[in-house]
Amino acid sequence: MKILGKLLLFVLILSLIFVVVLGGFGFLKYKSTISTLSIEDATHEIQSRPGFVHLKDLPQIYKDGVVAVEDHRFYSHPGFDPIAMIRAIKNDIKARSFVEGGSTITQQLVKNIYFNHDKSIMRKVAELLIAIQMERNFTKEEILELYVNCIYFGRECYGIADASRVYFNKYPWELNDYEATLLVGIPNGPKYYDPSFNPKGAVKRHRRVINDLIRRNYITKEKGKDILGDEWSESKTGMELSTPVF
Repeated sequence: MKILGKLLLFVLILSLIFVVVLGGFGFLKYKSTISTLSIEDATHEIQSRPGFVHLKDLPQIYKDGVVAVEDHRFYSHPGFDPIAMIRAIKNDIKARSFVEGGSTITQQLVKNIYFNHDKSIMRKVAELLIAIQMERNFTKEEILELYVNCIYFGRECYGIADASRVYFNKYPWELNDYEATLLVGIPNGPKYYDPSFNPKGAVKRHRRVINDLIRRNYITKEKGKDILGDEWSESKTGMELSTPVF
């Protein structure tokens, strides 16, 4: 038992050293990243893009859908979501790969601005630190506004203005409930959820968006069925619209 106890203590100490070292390298990456491009300059670049859309001009159901699908604790966390992170770590360990990131909307915004497809642990530490700083400098509404103006929708569309024009030939504020909620689901996998190239995948994803809106109490089940229309009545294998879960 004494040997086992010493072994466990040794493993614990090694783990702590590993975490401290990675955290240190992550902090250095964070400092290097924001010294190259400050958060203020990065956000100003997004706000200066042609077609930048203010949050107040977007359909409410689109904004609710983004939060419900991507980060339903967005308005209560400080830039990172411990619950989502723990769930992601468990799933990554089970899959022995980075299959789930547990990133918040703020972290996704940071990744879009600074890191692209880098999946290293040091990047995740730097991303988290920048996200916390961003939450201190901007309101939740400002962060959400920046996010929807820079996410990728496929077809060379960056931001909701491009997506609205290319997919529906409309301005974002002209989108109806069906169009707005369809666009909510596309950034998660533009290659798989583009209705022109994968109609079945797009329908399945659209149902997921509506389901999440219902589960998070943004809309009623009846409203969800009304938005889906024929997609609801014709789908035989889609997910069942359900009651709230957490």
